[in-house]
Amino acid sequence: MNSMRKVVIFLSIILLCTRSGDGAAPKRGPKKGPKEKKVKEEVKVEKKPPAARRQKQQQSEQIEEPIRSRISIPNREKVCEGDTIGSCTMTKNLGDRVDLKIGIRGAFTPQDLTWYRRVKVYEEPNLQTIPLLKNGRPPDNMYVSNNRSYVVILHLRDYDVSSNSFKVVLNDGETPAEQVFVIELEPIGTGIKHVGDDVEITIDKYLTLPTYAAYLYWYMEGKSELPTNAEISQNGHVLKISNLQEENYGIFTCAIYSTQKYFVAKRRFRVSREVTIYPLSPVYPREIFRPVGSSVSFAVRIIGDYKPENIKWYKGLTKVDLDRTDIMVSDDGRNLTVLNLKKSDYGSYICTLKDEETQETRAKTDFQLSQPVFDHYGDIAHYWDFEMMQHREESHVEFLDTISHKKSTGTCARSSEGLVGNSLYLNMKRKRCNGFFTLYKDTYADECLTEPDNCIDGLSLSLWLNPNSATGDDFVYLVCGEPRGLCLKGKYNEAKGHFTISVSLTTTERRWKVDGLRIVIEEWQNIVVSWDPIGEMRVYLNSELKGSQFAEEKAQPRVAGEQHIAYLGKGPGEEKDISYINGLYDELVIWYQRVISAKETSTMFLQVRGMGPYPEDESTYEFEIAEGESATFHCPYQIPLLFRSHLNWVRDDHILPELRGRSDVRVIGDTMLSMTCQYFSGARLVISDPFKIKFPGKFCLFICLFIH
Repeated sequence: MNSMRKVVIFLSIILLCTRSGDGAAPKRGPKKGPKEKKVKEEVKVEKKPPAARRQKQQQSEQIEEPIRSRISIPNREKVCEGDTIGSCTMTKNLGDRVDLKIGIRGAFTPQDLTWYRRVKVYEEPNLQTIPLLKNGRPPDNMYVSNNRSYVVILHLRDYDVSSNSFKVVLNDGETPAEQVFVIELEPIGTGIKHVGDDVEITIDKYLTLPTYAAYLYWYMEGKSELPTNAEISQNGHVLKISNLQEENYGIFTCAIYSTQKYFVAKRRFRVSREVTIYPLSPVYPREIFRPVGSSVSFAVRIIGDYKPENIKWYKGLTKVDLDRTDIMVSDDGRNLTVLNLKKSDYGSYICTLKDEETQETRAKTDFQLSQPVFDHYGDIAHYWDFEMMQHREESHVEFLDTISHKKSTGTCARSSEGLVGNSLYLNMKRKRCNGFFTLYKDTYADECLTEPDNCIDGLSLSLWLNPNSATGDDFVYLVCGEPRGLCLKGKYNEAKGHFTISVSLTTTERRWKVDGLRIVIEEWQNIVVSWDPIGEMRVYLNSELKGSQFAEEKAQPRVAGEQHIAYLGKGPGEEKDISYINGLYDELVIWYQRVISAKETSTMFLQVRGMGPYPEDESTYEFEIAEGESATFHCPYQIPLLFRSHLNWVRDDHILPELRGRSDVRVIGDTMLSMTCQYFSGARLVISDPFKIKFPGKFCLFICLFIH
């Protein structure tokens, strides 16, 4: 028994020795972090960073590149401005409560977190760091949570704002992690200033300088130095900008430093221009026509200083209901989208910018959403609006024909901003590939675009095109249907910056052809082709008739078994010799059994693009006539006859309906008379100089006789 006990004891000793060898768990000692310099008088200078980081530090007062780490900020997108990793900037007013809160991935103890105040020193590139807690207590205007992950500044003071900042460091024996907080002051407005004004900013009006203030440093944010037309007074308290220029708009800052060169306070001043709002493509013109069931986006460009929360959208006099699921506003407030239009959605939409304090309107622009006068969506066979897109693979896209609900495919293509919503962009310059867009092929022998004989009552096509260039020296088909059908063939002239277009339509027996059409590059243009089988084929460019032709040539007879295909953007020939177009397509509409008229063409163009602007003729505006004589007023705008009905004559702010559409009016009167002619371009109202008759002292009587 004793021998057995000795064996057990011996084996136990061997087992204990094995566990205390290579496989033994190491003993836990105290946590060790990176070595730190001792703090002298509670102040230390941050270690000078490498050269690459020094260069970045010189571009900003917040100089340290934080480490990507376990530290995060809850609701960062709402709390912080910008997306700089490791740094959070927020804008506040003095006296505000400010929450500096972090989240930490993994376990930690309060002793693992250290908060610092980072102090800017005048003319020094590096910030000094001071532990925020003194004897475990924060400054008297702050509160620190028990686990030290949360600091609350109860009342924001001058010393708390940038150029100073805060930093929290996590050091738990693993890789150190840190987060920087920068608090900017809200800038003080100096009022609306115009180019040519003189601006004077006196720091004493906004801040009582402490007795220890020794250095005042003025600078323009975002610039390396003050503009040449800015001058600082001898005592540094006044900044004067003479003859204000466009580049002077922005924020000017005065930073104050103590006799020991520590930052103690600052004030920011915003020099603002008058805010203006402009309609922005693709919602040009302001009068927009969309059918029931479609969608529309209103977008604006704002020049001047504003906050997104001060942008308000109205329909008529009522705020737009943003609780509707079919209405969306972008984060910056500058875009309003209405989906699946209903009749109740038609009307006036207004984008306003409110004053932050008074809530008075500072600027506004309006849009008129109308149901189409001519519903060109009726009787459509195919309609590619290039809105619904899918990526099958890189540079390979699919768009939906909204009428047949079948997919059309393209290579070397992508979606881009168009005239109306999105557009198809073929062969973008950054991609070196040759692609085109196939509308349909093979199984569509009954289609009129490839077999016009199927449309005994006619065929029409409308296309918006914005070409950039073409590859190769041969011509390229903008649109083409094979083996017969409608083709728009173009040859690019790089020297002159335009395409020369030939339009042809071929049946089994006859052929129609119109040559000599020119379209310029980098500009949206509308091409409409209408074909009457027993009459003419007409071609319109931007609603103006550019050519018409009866059938003159016999075509090749039908060949059985030919492939039927309709496509955009490539020429004929062998693969290596084919030319391809680089450009944008939008609003491709094809009608079967319908011949679009000139009036319908102009109405469609007006509904999408708007009128003008038109060149002006020379005209006489002031007339002195004897009693009983007449004067002829000639409206200077060269408005095409198709759009002449939109020309109006106005007197005393009242439209004269009997003169609508007249480019010239003859006026007989015996007293002073003043009138203007005007038209709505779709983006703005264009008004001529006033036409005046001077014949004082008599009773006003005028008779207008029409000319033209």
